[in-house]
Amino acid sequence: MIEKTFIFIYSLTLVCADIEYAVEDSRDGDLSNQAFTNLENELCQDEHLWKYLRNKIDKNNDSVITIGEMEDYLWKRTKELNLEEMDKQLAKIVPGQEKKISFEAHVKNVFEEIDDLNSLDAPSTDEDTKDLKILFTIEKNMWIHLAGGVDQKMDLEKFYQLTYPHEFPEIKTLNERLTFEAYDTDKNGFLSVDEFLEFSKDVDETIVKEKRKKFTKKIDLNADNRLDLNEFKKWNQLIAPSLTEIINDERNYLLNCCDENDDLKFNQVEVDRNCESFLHSLVTNYSLDIRKAPSKPNNKMYTKS
Repeated sequence: MIEKTFIFIYSLTLVCADIEYAVEDSRDGDLSNQAFTNLENELCQDEHLWKYLRNKIDKNNDSVITIGEMEDYLWKRTKELNLEEMDKQLAKIVPGQEKKISFEAHVKNVFEEIDDLNSLDAPSTDEDTKDLKILFTIEKNMWIHLAGGVDQKMDLEKFYQLTYPHEFPEIKTLNERLTFEAYDTDKNGFLSVDEFLEFSKDVDETIVKEKRKKFTKKIDLNADNRLDLNEFKKWNQLIAPSLTEIINDERNYLLNCCDENDDLKFNQVEVDRNCESFLHSLVTNYSLDIRKAPSKPNNKMYTKS
């Protein structure tokens, strides 16, 4: 499936707003609100959450989780989730244990609904394919910069950078510039209202609905009725925050909701009392990670990792 966010925003592979909570005896594979409430209640009983977090995060075994330990775990788990998602993509792109990816295989995966990929790289005035051509151009130029050319295969390290540029400041900057240039269709170094709306239409429906009003008041910072690259970057940071910003937001969320004595630590009482907040947090992958654990943990499940 072609997704604009996958191609040039590369949002984190964190299950959040679109979580589907699977359950074995559910007919449609999703939990009802009541079923999820029951699941939360189960996970919040018998110190289940505390034992899980303590054994995952409390590295010095002092029975408290410092904010530093929490941040370290958030970075580690986010990286793991990204790698898991990249492995899924690689399974569709490269055969066996192949360690390099071709541009052709990559774009076939990204633009899997397009039968003739050559049409995306050919001149055309067809409005129906305009957006796809722009996205293809961004993907192609990113590949050229990272691999050295579309005829060159990309190793897994570079492919990770291509997939998650927000983790690498230089790659994120490159991605923003190439995206800006691709949508600057008249090549004057600015995005007009129309060019900007073409870029943002699948990213933020509010901007499309508000159109010039939103563009003028909240995006066009110097009110010249167009965006320069710096204004574009500032807006892009709002819809695609860096990994550092995401981790910091999560850190502040947990401190505000759950650090009851303001000591920058979480003890068992605080975790137990704020169980639901932790289950709705990135630290448990929005409860998905802990749901994989048995409701009555055994010693093997809670072996320190």
